[in-house]
Amino acid sequence: MCLTMKPKEISGIFVKSISKGSAADLTKNIKINDRIVEVDGISVIGFTNHQAVELLRNTGPAVSIKLERYLRGPKFEQLQQAIKANELRPPSPPSPTASSLPKVPLSLVGNSSDLPT
Repeated sequence: MCLTMKPKEISGIFVKSISKGSAADLTKNIKINDRIVEVDGISVIGFTNHQAVELLRNTGPAVSIKLERYLRGPKFEQLQQAIKANELRPPSPPSPTASSLPKVPLSLVGNSSDLPT
């Protein structure tokens, strides 16, 4: 999911859903609304949803993903507002999703953290 908002507001590639039985589901470390920052050391900042999905599709048998998780504070509030605004929009045409990705082992870089504002 790609949320693009006004400058100085939160944007990026976010986990919209987690397929049952996928590597993300099995590790229990990735949560809906986590922001994907890096995939195998490659920053996805500025990537479109399609570019991020392609990067994930082309990973090897194991992948390292760096995530951000907003638990409270202004960025958390901005994320909640963006989610609500997105829910009010009419459905958009389907875009590539990670649900078609192969189920491969997954490792996380660092721990999810509550980021400073």
